[in-house]
Amino acid sequence: MRQELFENRAFRLGPLAYLLAAALASVVFGSHWSSAVAPAPWILSLLVVGLPHGAADLAVANRLCHGSAVHWLFVSYFAGMAIVFGLLMLVPLPVIAIFTVLSIWHFGLSHADGQSPPIFLDSHGIHRWPQVAAALARGGSVLGVPMVA
Repeated sequence: MRQELFENRAFRLGPLAYLLAAALASVVFGSHWSSAVAPAPWILSLLVVGLPHGAADLAVANRLCHGSAVHWLFVSYFAGMAIVFGLLMLVPLPVIAIFTVLSIWHFGLSHADGQSPPIFLDSHGIHRWPQVAAALARGGSVLGVPMVA
């Protein structure tokens, strides 16, 4: 019961309270204030969503791999993050665009849970476009809409 109450407050009421506070602050302090703090939700989402997501990837890898494979996977993961960060500093717009598309695809595909249309086969081969469209729609609604806004 307590866990359910915490989840209700943290994941439902928390974001709504944040949005209400931000809306009221923008009315009180004007558009200059909202422009100045615009990066804050993205930085917060990196901490609240991104870090646990990456930690979960490594925890899953730790369960699936054994011995030195875990260490090599960690080094590869960390090297990939460093390369992406370096590219972000050099060419930010293409990196952000690619990251957004890959994130939409990743979240849309991983949150399918039986919601995807079936793959069908005809005389031309296997068609996956209905699944691709469903993944992009799911991921786009979760990540694309806030990113565009």
